Amino acid sequence: MLSTMSVADTRAPVPDERPPFQSPFWMQYQLDNYSTVAQVIASDAEIRLLESAVDHYLVCDRTGACATIEFFGHELVYHTAELLEVKALTNSAYDVSLSTWKQPQMHDDLFEGDSLWRFVEAAKRIVAFEPSFSDTAVAYAFDTLEAVSRNDTVWSFVFDPVNLRVYFRTNHNPDIRYLDFAGLDFSCHTPIKYLDVHADVSGNISDELKTYTHAAGFSYTTSFFEEFGGMDMPPILVDTLLWGLESFSCQDDDLPIQAGLVTYHPLVPVTVSWAGLMLCHRVGLYWILLVVLSLVYVIWRMVGGYPASSRKRLVWLLATTLLGPFGLLAFALAQRKKQQKNRQITQ
Repeated sequence: MLSTMSVADTRAPVPDERPPFQSPFWMQYQLDNYSTVAQVIASDAEIRLLESAVDHYLVCDRTGACATIEFFGHELVYHTAELLEVKALTNSAYDVSLSTWKQPQMHDDLFEGDSLWRFVEAAKRIVAFEPSFSDTAVAYAFDTLEAVSRNDTVWSFVFDPVNLRVYFRTNHNPDIRYLDFAGLDFSCHTPIKYLDVHADVSGNISDELKTYTHAAGFSYTTSFFEEFGGMDMPPILVDTLLWGLESFSCQDDDLPIQAGLVTYHPLVPVTVSWAGLMLCHRVGLYWILLVVLSLVYVIWRMVGGYPASSRKRLVWLLATTLLGPFGLLAFALAQRKKQQKNRQITQ
């Protein structure tokens, strides 16, 4: 499990040969490929965060091992084993948080609700906890989260990595419910499932999951931007991004990890191909007909002696396939520009 929090002092790695990831995709890559804290730390040799990242992470595995993952001075900084004296993290660097907790004389000077205060309060409860039954541990964890919550806290999650369960409650539904991962099928042969985190359900919600559809994804994404604002995202751009993300194929778990790091050099920019996907789905058969007619014209011109290398011809064919009449328009403009240049040379 991974939890992420922002920290102002983050300085992610500078660009190098490692594939770069935005923070959410960095987290997803870890969850998809690794099962131990040691593997997550070692992955720094293979992948990196983008420089724009502002997060740090608390990572734990099924053995009970945990680590903080931070990026300061453009390098990975982590705490694990004996260096991780308290398995907690808020919105301050771990070293600063730990130092504050170990100096009781400073505790009275902390402002209730700020990052260091929340870390100190959580640390006190963690040290005072006496392990017993898992149900008691889950309840104690929720009580701890409640003790350090803020007025704007939207949800609280408690992970049980040993039993593969995640418990949670939200500000719209305070009932504690859980998802049993051990009973789910993550193979490529089953459809993607989803559930509104605020849904009016309780207990084991594994049977409440719904099959994901593009319409559902579009509805949730657009309503999010409408409700929370802060980001001007036109519906047509949301539609384009969703079709692009949904175009990624499922990878079976028997593939080697390195398969996910294959360098990808598309002939057409990803943004262009995603826009083409969106247009195909929006106009359907009409778009397919326009693409076919555009390809017929481009091929006819090439057969008629269009002067270009084989590579350039392939690029134009791919562009027309993806962009249809827009690719044809670009081809026609390029051809016209070349003809004008030839006339000038002749004159």
